Amino acid sequence: MLLVHYADLERDLEGTMREIAGRLEIEVDEPAWPALVRAASFSEMSVRADALLPDRNGVLKDPDAFFRRAGTGGMKTHQP
Repeated sequence: MLLVHYADLERDLEGTMREIAGRLEIEVDEPAWPALVRAASFSEMSVRADALLPDRNGVLKDPDAFFRRAGTGGMKTHQP
């Protein structure tokens, strides 16, 4: 099992993707990395949300929102 924290993806998407590929023993040609990283960015996935998240059952109110940036505004936190 490999757990990936959202903050790691935001901080270093390419490095995290390379770590995942390494753990899964997936070889990626070096010239392919820039396009893969660009396609995996949250902003790029948001633009293609309808294609990436087919919602045949109508569960998602807004597929674009699935890829929104998380942060203190996107998550409720409990503070004592």
